[in-house]
Amino acid sequence: MGCSKHVILCTGDVTKELRSGIWNATYKKSNLELVKSLASARLTARNDVLDVPVEGLTVFAPENEAFTTPKDLSDSYEVYVKLFFLDDGKIDLNERKKTIDEVFEALKAVLKIDHVTTLIASFPHISFTHDSVCVSHDKTYASFKEVSPEERQSWVDTWKLLEEKVKAKKVDELSVSEFGVQELQYLLPRVSIRPASTQVNVGSMVKLPRELVEYAEAEHIKLFIHADCSCLLNSDEITSFVQSACPTDEKRPVHAKWVCRYTVLSKTTSVIDQKGYFVSGETE
Repeated sequence: MGCSKHVILCTGDVTKELRSGIWNATYKKSNLELVKSLASARLTARNDVLDVPVEGLTVFAPENEAFTTPKDLSDSYEVYVKLFFLDDGKIDLNERKKTIDEVFEALKAVLKIDHVTTLIASFPHISFTHDSVCVSHDKTYASFKEVSPEERQSWVDTWKLLEEKVKAKKVDELSVSEFGVQELQYLLPRVSIRPASTQVNVGSMVKLPRELVEYAEAEHIKLFIHADCSCLLNSDEITSFVQSACPTDEKRPVHAKWVCRYTVLSKTTSVIDQKGYFVSGETE
């Protein structure tokens, strides 16, 4: 049976692999966790995980994954979602809105999650330090000056779409990834809801730059260090996984549209209960 034009890959809960010690956490920029989890998941067509089937969509997930979440999710757990926008070339705001809606639909349909504590936005081509670029990236700006006015404006326009989720009480707070001082100075005056934090990868730097630390303190923005690639999965990687899960399909390239990582954390113990990924792609 062939695959649909639109596919979503679900890793299931990757904490089982983390507990087994398969991967070590480091601050070297990498997409290893996602790639390894997809490779070990033995993906199969699983449209049964959706409450309502969606025409033209095939969901691939581990065959025996139950996709359950704690019953007292809203009271005892926090849900963190990091959304990686992977649209290359011309940025379409309507597609960004569609992406955001698809992410929330996937969280609700598969995991029964309809409220997110913190949503972190990761935009394409942005890297806090140029030496921390991931090998999956086709293009990364070396500095804020290289970013076109149109792309800068797309940050603001997309942020306003995310603000609507806060106003609808679907999200408590918004954060951003890889934004340094100049990016934050551009974003803050143009949006209504300020980012609660910025996540940066420090690359080979020993510590965070003083300028960023002082700016974040003055603006009451939290700073976190992370090890994610901005381009978390490239076309070659997602094409390989889709063709493996759907071997009878035509060997058509697949373009990754977005990646969503969800983390369910206990409020009382700060222990991760679940962690996983959704990857959306379209065949060319």
